[in-house]
Amino acid sequence: MMSRLLAGLRRTRTAITVFRARSFLSHGPGLHIGRNATLWAPDRITIGSNVYIGKDVNIECNCEIGDFVLIANRVAFVGRHDHDFRAVGFPVRYAPWIGSARLPSPWRQERVTIEPDAWLGYGAIVLTGVRIGKGAIVAAGSVVTRDVAPYSIVGGSPAREIGRRFAAAGDVERHETLIRNGRFALSERGYDHCTISPAAVLHHGERGNPVPSPKVTILQHRLLHYRLGFFEKLRAECERRGIELRLVHGQPSPQESQKKDTGSISWADRVRNRWVTVLGRDLLWQPLPRELRDSDLIVIMQENRILSNYPLMLRRYCGTRTRIAYWGHGRNFQSDAPTGLRERWKRMLLTQVDWWFAYTGLTRKILVESGFPAERITCLNNAIDSDGFLADFAGVSTGMLEAIRRDLDLAPDAPLGIYCGSLYPDKRLDTLATAAERIHAAIPTFRLAVIGDGPSRSGLEARLARHDWARCVGAKRGIEKAAYFKLAKVVLSPGAVGLHVLDAFCAALPMFTTATARHGPEIEYLENGANGFVVSDDPAAYADAVIGLLQDGERYAALCAGAAAASHRYTLDHMVDNFVQGILASLGGRRRPADTTRHASL
Repeated sequence: MMSRLLAGLRRTRTAITVFRARSFLSHGPGLHIGRNATLWAPDRITIGSNVYIGKDVNIECNCEIGDFVLIANRVAFVGRHDHDFRAVGFPVRYAPWIGSARLPSPWRQERVTIEPDAWLGYGAIVLTGVRIGKGAIVAAGSVVTRDVAPYSIVGGSPAREIGRRFAAAGDVERHETLIRNGRFALSERGYDHCTISPAAVLHHGERGNPVPSPKVTILQHRLLHYRLGFFEKLRAECERRGIELRLVHGQPSPQESQKKDTGSISWADRVRNRWVTVLGRDLLWQPLPRELRDSDLIVIMQENRILSNYPLMLRRYCGTRTRIAYWGHGRNFQSDAPTGLRERWKRMLLTQVDWWFAYTGLTRKILVESGFPAERITCLNNAIDSDGFLADFAGVSTGMLEAIRRDLDLAPDAPLGIYCGSLYPDKRLDTLATAAERIHAAIPTFRLAVIGDGPSRSGLEARLARHDWARCVGAKRGIEKAAYFKLAKVVLSPGAVGLHVLDAFCAALPMFTTATARHGPEIEYLENGANGFVVSDDPAAYADAVIGLLQDGERYAALCAGAAAASHRYTLDHMVDNFVQGILASLGGRRRPADTTRHASL
């Protein structure tokens, strides 16, 4: 009982220290911070997983600390240029300081780098500009003023090499392999309660019990139909890699249920979500099945409203071995108040996880700019299962095409522009209608078909009713939707662009959008002048870009080829592979191949 109480106090102390340093600190799981430790940096402190920081440690500079680093009591990281004592005219008490905004220091980015598996002994002092190599040992009381070679032992003031950590040839490689494929996790109850499982037999030759396959749990508050193929493929690939994948999902909110966009998977864990509406916003509590609470990795959606995420994120400060990862956009690209309280809260939480599965490279950029370590981000290149669309596209009959031609009064070889998506204000439908009118005035054979439904449909239909060359044809799916894409010359989407850009790519069609619309992160896929166009918000400029391309056959063919090429880059198979690679990286490469058994000891 007493050990559990003390463990709780230690976890609380670490959590308080981390919270105070939240503006400049990011860290992995299994962090221990001792009593009276001080953390401050002019720019950034980055700490890996399973790092021990002892009592009275003083870190007052930028630093990068790798995994499995042991920092003994009273160690200090000291800025070599904290005060510019050579500045003429300044008494040293008021010499320019490295953290000053008033007198910016050229040394502000200087840092200490501690590579993984290093040990800094009691009372050691390390100056900025120093890199302590992987596996190195710094003797107690040493003053480190220059780089330390990997796996060397240094001591003295200034510190010099006095030995090597491993004597036998091949020990370093074996040591790193055992760590890389082992399982290690902190318990604040003490060393004997920690998870300490090298991947194979330890040096004394004893064998333990087999280590189970890593367990990864993904939480989805509702299971969207377009994700079904992704999860089926992800599970198969994880099984091939020796990873147990579990998927937990609940039900949509009453408002979301109107969309009818969910599906089901037989092997998923279905739970009952609890919804409550506060000030017009739906808040969600999604239970996590008890048998999944010991997962090695839990992947949660990056949504403020999912209240059950917060206890999971707090577990990072409680010494558990479970790692928590976000899967999301990085920010709300459609927010009405990007600087509002909700978005500020979301930004604050960006770095409070161990790993990130970023939708696109744009999300990755947002995370890095927010201070999240780039090496702990997996860029998924978000995609959908395009195989079904391609099959429908190939299956469109001549009769179906002729029926659409008659309905739209579309002459042979005449250009058809299509819009495909939901109809709501962020889609900039007024720009679509105005631009289409200008296109038709320049190219009288041009026709417009609007595919989709939504709250703005009636207004758009009223606008287009005056024209016999433009029609809203309603929502279309499957082969009916594919038929319009097969007849089209261009895809017009002046408003928010999301995953539907991949439909245009699969049909080898250039897409046109505007620069300042509230796009999703998938807008990154649209390369201006290569597979589509991103133009100004002016309907005239938008129309002129479309007209110019339709009248330039050579350039049009080049953009169609660019769109087709993009369809091969952003595929579901690539997304699955990226996700699995991210899982392996977040777990430190730990997995158990189907024909291999790992053993634990100690």
